[in-house]
Amino acid sequence: MSEGIEPGWAGMLLDFGTDYLSVTPPQMSPDDVREILFDLIPRKVSASANEAPEIIRELQAFWTFLQREFHLENAAACLGVLNKKAARELKKKMSEPATFGIAKSFVMMGMERGFDLSSEEGINEWMATYNAELTAGAGLPIPLPG
Repeated sequence: MSEGIEPGWAGMLLDFGTDYLSVTPPQMSPDDVREILFDLIPRKVSASANEAPEIIRELQAFWTFLQREFHLENAAACLGVLNKKAARELKKKMSEPATFGIAKSFVMMGMERGFDLSSEEGINEWMATYNAELTAGAGLPIPLPG
């Protein structure tokens, strides 16, 4: 893409839409887009909250493409969700540990501790450290959602 955006967030929108909401883009409502953005992504995606503006920009480009090329009737309404306010709200939600699922909580704890969780070796190292600390009574349990 000419804006330097790596594709991926649009694919996640598609996956979350079909897997969790049983909708594809022609069926998505603004409420579906909101649920994916402000519930599913913050709960399930282990990414920095600073990526929120990039997520919104990519999804804006995706819905603009769908509107232009496929004339989706719902595209304008879905684009209405993807504004500057959405970027701020998504960043806030992605920063709140209370919104994280268990797996995301575990990953984010490891990242905060400086473990490289982009490799299996790093994940295994973090998991061994976490388990050893729990066994020694020194570790913190993974915060449960809600």
